[in-house]
Formats: sequence, structure tokens, C-alpha cells
Amino acid sequence: MGTKDKLRRLSVGKADVNLMPRWGARVLFEPGTKIKKTSSNPGLASLTLRKKLIDRLRKRGIVDATVLKAIGIVERHRFVDSALASMAYEDLALPIGFKQTISQPFVVARTISIVRKLLSKNRSEDELAHLNILEVGCGCGYQAAVLSECFGQVTSVERIHPLYEKALKNCAEYVSKRKLKLHFYDGKSGFNDGAPYDAIFFSASLEKFPGELIEQVKDGGVVLAPTGINLQYLLAGIKEVSLSESFSISSYDVVSYVPLREGLDRL
Repeated sequence: MGTKDKLRRLSVGKADVNLMPRWGARVLFEPGTKIKKTSSNPGLASLTLRKKLIDRLRKRGIVDATVLKAIGIVERHRFVDSALASMAYEDLALPIGFKQTISQPFVVARTISIVRKLLSKNRSEDELAHLNILEVGCGCGYQAAVLSECFGQVTSVERIHPLYEKALKNCAEYVSKRKLKLHFYDGKSGFNDGAPYDAIFFSASLEKFPGELIEQVKDGGVVLAPTGINLQYLLAGIKEVSLSESFSISSYDVVSYVPLREGLDRL
């Protein structure tokens, strides 16, 4: 079955262009923002800062209690360089080196909320907590950690070796509990070893929706991928079961992600 066949049941909904501003990995700071660097670590104060972050996310429309709880549990300052620790609980993407960023908290909360809502149609909250997830583009491991708080088993792949090593260190607690598996791997074509998955998250943009991954997704599973070249949309494809397998695709927000690269990079 060709990719065109797998995508032929395309049902694209209206994107929230007027409701949701462009967001994604390229959005670092508002123009003119001055970054105050500090060597101090928020440490014990991070609980209060996380609560303030959760309040900001609620005001932006994040209502999934499981997602908000996960954002509150994961200490984001542990995933950024100490020089930027004072900004860890701002709703901003921050540089982590190698021309990559740690995702904006709203991006993490929004994408996970979308997938959980789609998956919850035929599943209980307890079932959601035991699902098998793939993340393509681990970066420093922040979103992988939040995913691990929301789901049962998470596999995350990263193609840049220094970032993979950083994620291993940052996510050691989740790896030791066997809730998270990290791999140095080029995930543009998914990751067969852990398949089939209940959901696949892409943390970088693709030119076309990855219909070829349908074999790596369970029936009723979801693939979430920012898609497009000049104008990107966040697309969610649900694997439908019929005489021929296909994705039913809905479009959500207008987004701005860095493009997904191919090949392993050991730098």
C-alpha cells in the first residue's frame, strides 16, 4: 500500500489560526527581551515557580489535569544550562546547544493534551496511563520526562549524540524506573523496535505527513507531526481500521518548528 493510499481518507479540520498564535521551537524570546544570565539554581524555590507556570498554562487554555500535574512534577531547571536556570519556568523555549532548544512549556502541554484527548475517546484514564509512546527528537529530554509522567512506556530517539547523552543524564530517574527508553537513532522513519505505538510525537517539522508510519501505530493510535515548509500546521492522524488501513487527519494550530534532519550526528 502506497503513502497516497494510506492518506486518502484525509479530513483536515480548520486550524485555529485566529485563536492560537504561531508557536514552536523557533519561538525563543519576544523581540527586545533581555536575558539575565545567572549561575544560581532555582532549587527549592522551583515548586513555587512551577505552580506559577501551571497558572499561566491554564490561562492559555490548558485544562488537562494529568498534563498540568506532569508539568508541575518535572523540574525544568534541571534540563537547561545553569546560566539560564533563572528563566527555566518562563513559558519560553530556551537554547540547549547544537542549534536546538528545550521546548516551550506551552508547546509540550498543548501537544500532549491534543493526543490525550484523541486517545481518550475509547480509553479510560487508567488505560491512558499505560499506553506505549514514541517521541522523535528527544533533545535534552524535557518533553520525554513529561510524557513519562502522562503515559506508561515512552521511547525517545535523538540523532545528535551530545544531546542524547545529555538526555540520558537528565532523565536518569525515568530510565532507571523503566518508564523511559532513550536511543541514539535517526527517527525520521520512526523506530520499529518498540512498535506498535499508541502515539508518535514529532518534535521537529516534516515536509509531508508521515503516512508510511501507519505500520508502527496501533489501531486507533495517533501520529502528531508539525507539517509544512513555509507555513506549518500541527497535524494529528488517527489510524482507522477498515478494509484498508488509513489515517484520518485533523489540522490544529499554525506552528513554527525547526525542520527534522536526517542522519546521525556525533559532533
